[in-house]
Formats: sequence, structure tokens, C-alpha cells
Amino acid sequence: MQLFGGEFNFDVSIEKPYTNFDTFAIALITVFQILTGEDWNEVMYQAIEANGGIKGNGMIFSIFFIILVLFGNYTLLNVFLAIAVDNLANAQEMTNAQEMTAADEADEKELEEQQEERCGDFLNEETDINEKIDNKKYLHRIVCTSYFEMAVMCVIILSSFSLAAENPVDENDPRNEILNYVDYAFTAVFTMELVLKVVDMGVILHPGSYCRDIWNVMDVIVVLCALVGYAFHLLGDVGGKASKNLSTFKSLRVLRVLRPLKTIKRIPKLKAVFDCVVNSLKNVFNILIVFILFQFIFAVIAVQLFKGKFFYCNDRTKIYQQDCQGYFLIYDNQTRSPKIEIRRWDKYPFNYDNTLQAMLTLFTVTTGEGWPG
Repeated sequence: MQLFGGEFNFDVSIEKPYTNFDTFAIALITVFQILTGEDWNEVMYQAIEANGGIKGNGMIFSIFFIILVLFGNYTLLNVFLAIAVDNLANAQEMTNAQEMTAADEADEKELEEQQEERCGDFLNEETDINEKIDNKKYLHRIVCTSYFEMAVMCVIILSSFSLAAENPVDENDPRNEILNYVDYAFTAVFTMELVLKVVDMGVILHPGSYCRDIWNVMDVIVVLCALVGYAFHLLGDVGGKASKNLSTFKSLRVLRVLRPLKTIKRIPKLKAVFDCVVNSLKNVFNILIVFILFQFIFAVIAVQLFKGKFFYCNDRTKIYQQDCQGYFLIYDNQTRSPKIEIRRWDKYPFNYDNTLQAMLTLFTVTTGEGWPG
């Protein structure tokens, strides 16, 4: 929705495709269709055409669909079913071990706090050092309490619902204005959470600090991008450069889709399954290398067999190149009036004229979409 919402608007005479990203429900169905491998390339072509076409910047957006097909269709569905199911038992054991470890750590911290309190009786409570220690303890108790985590989890869920409720087609929709103010509140909550945890755990220098965890680094990136995006938006409104900063603001707001991933680290079982999937990707990369090697071998063979043979005449009544000469009549779809066109001997978009083009064509064949053509 953030990338392609309201973008699939072509010529007035062309009906809007059913597969689009204008609403959350339709976008969900479109992504599911892509994962099933049915006409996923047509959706990709529409996205490319809607963002400038092949000659513009539209080809950049094909990366989204290729990654979705590779990691969604081939990796997540197949590898998850083959490997993650076998690791569910291990995930349960890991969860139990983590819970026991967490309980032991909690007991140790409680003993340490009791010892610190006993030792603190011999110190002067009116000194600045004791006040800092007491404040740090109080802050640590707030951050580590289950109520704090539950509150942050509720905010994450509400933030996810707000992302799905946006209207990407009409940016001036009153609903978007309300959700924009709500997003300010969500960003403020996540910023407050970030500041509290950084003060409690430290930034990055000592072991166990906040930025030593990759999940926390992702939280920092999301919060900073949101703050920078709002800064660009506000500065653009004040300086009269809103149009220039609008694209930057939109690109930074896209990273808000990473917010639902914050729930993974807060649910131990879900985090264990996610870790299993990530660890299984190491083997997938080795298989991917073998797949690329086979693609290269078959691409070289295809170049030797089919180089310079994938051509067609724009006049479909002519099959051979020697017949594809002169002019022919075509009829306009709207006015139904005849128009003279010169016959051309064009090359198919998918061909085997060079190795890179052959590998691209073979990738299309391996996806199983439109390969008989």
C-alpha cells in the first residue's frame, strides 16, 4: 500500500485491474496471489508501468516482486514447512530454557538488589551518587515490568491497524489526516520507549547495552526515520518547500511497515520460530548458489540453440521475416477507424540473445508463469 497504493491508474479507456494495492484487503489478496505464483508477473508489469515504465524508474520496483516470489513462494513456504516444523520441538525447549534462564537472572538480580540495599544502609542516602542509583533502579523496574511491555505491545498492534486503515488513493482523505495525528502519538510512545531503554541499558559501549541487539537496532532505525520524516514535513511546510520534501517524507514513512516486527522479540515462541527460519536460510543460500550455476549452464546452452530466433511480426497474419514487409491496416479500439501501420520484425521481450537475457527468461520459465508462451 505504501509503494503502490493508488498507482494502478492507467488510461481512462482501460479498466482498473482487480489486483491492486489501493486498500489493505485488496493488497492482502494481491500479495497472496503473488505467493501462489498465479499471474504474479502481470502485477509486476503493472507496477513497473505505473511508476514510469521500463525507460523510467519503474524497473526498480521489480525488485520488490522478485524478492517476494523468491523468499515468499520458494523460501518461506517450502523451507518453513520442511525445516521449521522439525524445529518446533527445539523451539519449545529453547523457550523453556530461556524462561528458566530468565527466572534465574531475575532471582540473581533480586539478590543483588537486596545486597545493594543492605550495603546502601551503610552509605549516606543524601549523596548524589545514591540518588542516581535509586533513579536508575526505579527506571529499570519500570522498563522491565510486564505492564510496560504489554502497553508497548498494545501500541504496536494499534499502530499496525492504523497502517492498514490508511487510504493511499486519496491523500487528502479526512481519515488519513486523523490517522496522521494518531501516528504522531505512536511515534511519541516509541520514542519514549527508546529513550527509557537507552538510559537504562546504555547505548552500545558495554555488554548488554541497547544497540548490541539487532532487534533494538531495527527499533532505532524505525524511530529515527519517523522523526526525520516528520522534520522534513514540518520544515517543508514552514519554508514553503512541501512539494520537494513530500517524496522524502513518503519514502521514510514506508519504513513504518517494520513496526509489526517489534512483536517478534516480545513473544518468545514466535522469536524462536523466527530464529529457526533465519538459521535455515544459511542452507538456502548454498542451494541458491547451485541454482544460479544451473541457470547459467542452461542459459549458455539456450543462447547456442535459440540466439536470434525469438522475433515476430507486428502484423500477426505474417509469420516469416520475408513476408513482414510493407504496410497493413489496424483498427482503433475506440473509433473503429482504420489506420495504416508499417510492418516491423520485432524481438520478443523474453529471448536468448545473450546470457543475461537468457537467465532472465529462464527465471520466468522456472516460476512456471506463462512458460508455454
